[in-house]
Amino acid sequence: MSITFMAYRLEGNCYSQVPNSPEVNLSNSNACELMNMLGLQAVAVDKVDFDDISELALKVDALIKSSSRRAGLVREPQEYRGSGGCTIIHCGTSDDYWVHKLKSIRKVISFCLQEECVLFWA
Repeated sequence: MSITFMAYRLEGNCYSQVPNSPEVNLSNSNACELMNMLGLQAVAVDKVDFDDISELALKVDALIKSSSRRAGLVREPQEYRGSGGCTIIHCGTSDDYWVHKLKSIRKVISFCLQEECVLFWA
């Protein structure tokens, strides 16, 4: 399962994806870790409004510039057995992976700012 970040715009009474919007896809666990790091864990809806997105851009820029801030995101590969006996594998995430994903999300944010739309995830 995964979460995709993309640009959406309110049209009438529903949101629709903005044509030619860049997208970023992350696994559920990686997306949750990143959202927590960006302070989005308390957001009740699945979007960041245009007024709030400038602040989010600053947070993403700070994470891109600071490896010590990204340290909480980096994980070593893990393998363990679940309670039902299945093998669970987490492939791990490197600092380079996070820099790449953060830069990609920053592109989506820049697009949202330019097009005056919202950052949406689903």
